[in-house]
Amino acid sequence: MHNILINQFDIGDDNYMTLFEYITNPGGKGSSAFSSTELKNSLNFLYDLLSNKIKHIWYLKNNRYAICHISIPSKTFDEMKYDVVFEFDLLSVTDRESNINNANMTFFSNSPSFVYTYAYVYKEKDILCRWLSSKYDNKILAKAPVVRNSYKIINYEKSIYLAAKYIMSNNRNRLDNIKNTAINITNYNKVSIIILTQEEIEKRYKLLHEKNKKIKEDKNNKSVDKPKKQKNTSRSINKSNKVAKVKKTKKI
Repeated sequence: MHNILINQFDIGDDNYMTLFEYITNPGGKGSSAFSSTELKNSLNFLYDLLSNKIKHIWYLKNNRYAICHISIPSKTFDEMKYDVVFEFDLLSVTDRESNINNANMTFFSNSPSFVYTYAYVYKEKDILCRWLSSKYDNKILAKAPVVRNSYKIINYEKSIYLAAKYIMSNNRNRLDNIKNTAINITNYNKVSIIILTQEEIEKRYKLLHEKNKKIKEDKNNKSVDKPKKQKNTSRSINKSNKVAKVKKTKKI
């Protein structure tokens, strides 16, 4: 165990990624950033649509670890939010830096696109928030994603990317802003208790999907059952009678 660790869940110094590295090229050294350009462009467009709905809270653990809980809205359902957590080791920030862009960090997201594609890979590379690993189903972290990510690569994922871009915008990444607004904590419980599990997220999504489906079905049924507007035949008959009377009295 590294001698700089405070407890079994704190960030190690061998395996890490920084916020700047993720935004620039999540695959790391040797991988091509150009292959992700199209995906990045589409995520930037999505960010512009959703950025005003993103919320965040900073926590400061033992005056060393800056933890950010970011709530990412779903594009499909307004009531749906995903939890993203970034944890930064402030000891890895040099005196010359005023932000956390190059701090060692770990990640968490309960968005299904992260859970089923990247959670195992992040755990294997030791950049997953270990203190939140219990939020996943055991088999997610026990079995490699051979279908979704057989090569175990790290690429842009929607919830992580939107959260990263959000934190790097409007000075939210500045150390002085973080320290001035952060809630001081001595353990992870206060953060962990508000993070939904993978199972809770999937149940919530299913309920919203079924609710939305029922609303659409009810709407379609109403449009089918609605009686067609009938023409006012009495007015037509009266009009015809008047015409007939005129024709009858007309002198030749």
